[in-house]
Amino acid sequence: MSDDKLNRIEAKLDTMSEVLIKNTAILDEHQRRSTQLETRFEPIETHVKNLQGVVKFFKFLGVLAAIAEALRLVFK
Repeated sequence: MSDDKLNRIEAKLDTMSEVLIKNTAILDEHQRRSTQLETRFEPIETHVKNLQGVVKFFKFLGVLAAIAEALRLVFK
């Protein structure tokens, strides 16, 4: 009876080990793809930052235009 229980425990441990090996392989592949996507996404992030700079510049121009218009109206 004791040998039967030990064999079942050993079989469960073997199954768990196989699952762990498969999960590790899946995780390794996931990490590889994530790293690859992050590398491909860097130029897009740079482009977005550049566009944000352009938007800030146009906002600044808008503020200057509003100030100029206000001064024009006051000193008319």
